[in-house]
Amino acid sequence: MNKISPGLFLLLLVLLSAGCGIFRPAAGDTGDLPGRSAKFLVKKMAQNQVQCDWFSARARIDFKDDNYSVSATANLRMRNDSVIWANVKKLNLEMGRALIRPDSFFVVDRINRQYSRQSVEEIAQMLQVPANFQILESILLGNPFFLNTELEAGVEEGFYTLKGEDKRFAVTYHLDGKDFSLRRFSISEKQEKRLVSMELKGYEALGKKQKFSYFRTMRMESPESGPVSVEIEFSKVEIDIPKSIEFEIPSRYDEINRP
Repeated sequence: MNKISPGLFLLLLVLLSAGCGIFRPAAGDTGDLPGRSAKFLVKKMAQNQVQCDWFSARARIDFKDDNYSVSATANLRMRNDSVIWANVKKLNLEMGRALIRPDSFFVVDRINRQYSRQSVEEIAQMLQVPANFQILESILLGNPFFLNTELEAGVEEGFYTLKGEDKRFAVTYHLDGKDFSLRRFSISEKQEKRLVSMELKGYEALGKKQKFSYFRTMRMESPESGPVSVEIEFSKVEIDIPKSIEFEIPSRYDEINRP
């Protein structure tokens, strides 16, 4: 298989990772919190989700692992339950472009003039992170994604927590002690020792009644990848405004062979 360029890897990573690694959110200045049931906290978390048919934004991205670091900007567009489109630029030059549908993942690497055509599950396996289309939508919007399992409520360092697990995954949510906004969520693949998580900051009003996190700390850790971190700052966020989705693969580009 041809080696994927760092620019293309960055594009894939930003779209598939939800920030990982083992770190703690900054403690909330909330004092002692009254006990809350899991049912109550799940309801509040669901009420705080960003809901929209269309989403678009620009993002500044700072990527770093043990061997490589790069800064770039990305344009993101999403139609709910249908398609995610993104491109990544550095110094106003496009490094790569991606089109993601529930059953497919297309990536164009402008640097090496090549492209990849795979399923979301295949890309997730290649990058060694748990992901599917619904998880990617949740990551972009800053929403929690729910496992089909019971959650246990608790309090840790000024945050409400919800924890649950099934045979394969374990998930943890940290909620603000005052407004119940999602401050961090993580999902780990227990047997493979892979962890992805995202810390959310800088909540601002979006639309009439919703709030959106404009700053994300994203990290990933697995035996295959080691520690990886991505800092994202969103701007020009819009919801429910239809956008054009343009994606073409030049005929002169070579397809990256599947494993």
